[in-house]
Amino acid sequence: MSEVHLLVFGDQTETAIPMDELLQYSDKSKYISQYLQDSFIAVQNTLDSLSDAEKERLKFDSFQSLAEKVRQEKTPDIVLRTLILCVAQLGSLIVALENDSDLRNSWASQNVLIVASCAGQVPAAAAATTHSLDDLVAVAPEIVAISLRVGLDVDRRSAALSDDRNGSWARAVIGVSGADAQASIDEFHKAQGTPESRIPYVGATSAWATTIFGPPATLESFLSSKPFGTTRVIELPVAAVFHAASFDRPDTEKITGPASILQQFWLKDVCFLSSEDGVAFKPQRLDTLVSEAELNMLNRMTDNEKVFGAVKLRIKDQQVAITPIVATKISERLKKALGESNATVRTELLVGGL
Repeated sequence: MSEVHLLVFGDQTETAIPMDELLQYSDKSKYISQYLQDSFIAVQNTLDSLSDAEKERLKFDSFQSLAEKVRQEKTPDIVLRTLILCVAQLGSLIVALENDSDLRNSWASQNVLIVASCAGQVPAAAAATTHSLDDLVAVAPEIVAISLRVGLDVDRRSAALSDDRNGSWARAVIGVSGADAQASIDEFHKAQGTPESRIPYVGATSAWATTIFGPPATLESFLSSKPFGTTRVIELPVAAVFHAASFDRPDTEKITGPASILQQFWLKDVCFLSSEDGVAFKPQRLDTLVSEAELNMLNRMTDNEKVFGAVKLRIKDQQVAITPIVATKISERLKKALGESNATVRTELLVGGL
């Protein structure tokens, strides 16, 4: 029985982001060298369109200096964090495809399953719609530029709620369901009279935890009341509001942009699961698929329990080879969900940390 190849893209909670390793690898890979060169130009072109204040805050003169900037900040700027994750994921995907002929052949023949969490949905859209390294390298810089615009959008939305960008805006509550967490939030803030725009909300849920988002001060006020008793609560390295279903719908047309290259590639036979509900995206052009990915990231809750359940239904009793694309944490959880005997996690060729 043949293996099912499963590409898994992680989110902003991943800390092993291999930028230094990717830059070193570019010395021996024409694909990575070209990808990084073109992506840097695309990013700089996007930065040139910003206000002087934003340019000053976000400026960097190389991907190496970007990595250093992110590494030195206790709570990295969400725009730069979103950008560097996308750069690393697309680069890691190229490296994996270069070095694994079985994976490359399955991907080229559109015989792969793709799972992505939060920000990973944007680069995953490129993986789902291209089927040669040349095409992937050609479209990847535009995807990187889109990730920068996504970061800018979520940054501006968050700034409208609070100017505290040093604290965490997300907490994972272990072993509590999304429904129970939301009920506790609603009860507390009804009593407190918190303005609706500042009320924390459930942005992601899974079989093991629920993630609550909100401005740091409001989150602290809520959690200090011990609504979950002695349940473990983990502070996440996320300084913005994602998966905000109650917020206005983002302008995905503006975020995605008009680049004609996005209209050249289509999702056809690849099974790419939406992080919202585990349902496979229908065949569509890359530009519309990226817009759906943006909505999943900014405006829709993530339900990993549904996603993992959908994967199990699709693979049945087949053996699964999981290839993490900067996705160490979610890949291990997915392996456990599928069963240790049925799934193997391929070793990431580039392993680093920021």
